[in-house]
Amino acid sequence: MTVNIPRDRVNFVEIAQFGDVGTELYYEFLNLGFRLTAVAGSDAPWGGTIGEARVYVYTGPHFDADGWFRGLKAGHTFITVGPILDFSVDGHMPGDQLTPTKGHLLKIHAQATDLSGVRALGQLEIVANGQVVRAVEPQNGMASIDIELPADHSMWIAARAQRAGNSPTCLAHTTPVYASVQSKRWWNLDAVPRLLEKRFTSLNELDALIDKTDDRIPAGHNAEWESADAFRNSAGSLRNAIRQARLVYSQLKELAEEQKLYGR
Repeated sequence: MTVNIPRDRVNFVEIAQFGDVGTELYYEFLNLGFRLTAVAGSDAPWGGTIGEARVYVYTGPHFDADGWFRGLKAGHTFITVGPILDFSVDGHMPGDQLTPTKGHLLKIHAQATDLSGVRALGQLEIVANGQVVRAVEPQNGMASIDIELPADHSMWIAARAQRAGNSPTCLAHTTPVYASVQSKRWWNLDAVPRLLEKRFTSLNELDALIDKTDDRIPAGHNAEWESADAFRNSAGSLRNAIRQARLVYSQLKELAEEQKLYGR
């Protein structure tokens, strides 16, 4: 992800698998201002059960395979290991990009419905740039939110449903709606330096791996998938990809410093 997302080589990110939802790495790239569609997969027969992690795609009034792929490409998705999510910002669905004027009140609607009963539905939350801006408890397996959020700066906004209990975990999550105010990037500006440092560290680790000699890159347990020779033969291409990714991150670092200096 560190190499491919900044080079626009990623169509979607699978954040749910084996009945679990993981958002930490997803949020890191969203908070750097990248546009990323959320999907899920049960990964059967390698593990788990078919349908335990699902992605739903809005296809419009008619359902067919082409419409499904168009909706996926547009980011009109939510993922779930239980509840159904409905979410909109100013009438726009997940994956859409808005350009509100500064201070405009964004009308946000979200609803979570627990149809499975397998995992108890907890809070329904609205998340903006990784921070919860509103949360409600469910009643009779359903929760809904209707709020107005001022567009004081660019941000990504999503809805998520948590699992009930003392240690809540995410059960469902939408792809964000992206709000760009004054043509600025939707990112968590305060978190950008830390997140970029993590990306540079990952790229440095990859560079160091390429520099190792063959005898220090043993084949993995499955030589067809983890071949030292194949890795060595593609080292030049990987090095070039790392160089391209590092350039994008360097440009983002300069842009973040400029925004810090002159305001969001």
